[in-house]
Amino acid sequence: MACCSECHTVVAATYKKDSDRVYWEYKFEKALPKKPYGGGCGTAILIVIILSIVIAAARCDWKVPYKPPDETLEEPLRN
Repeated sequence: MACCSECHTVVAATYKKDSDRVYWEYKFEKALPKKPYGGGCGTAILIVIILSIVIAAARCDWKVPYKPPDETLEEPLRN
């Protein structure tokens, strides 16, 4: 077995010998890339956080009514 330092592929070669011939068998193995979110507790917590933000945004009252003050000043304010 040998490992390529550039592409990280493992190469294995075996042979079987008969009376007249030699049979070679080659195998190439390459590791699969890691998934950024492979599941588990981190993904479940992220889903719960996103759902809670969406639910809070849906229940929020975005319109704030404007109520003028009851008492109006007789004179405007001056600096």
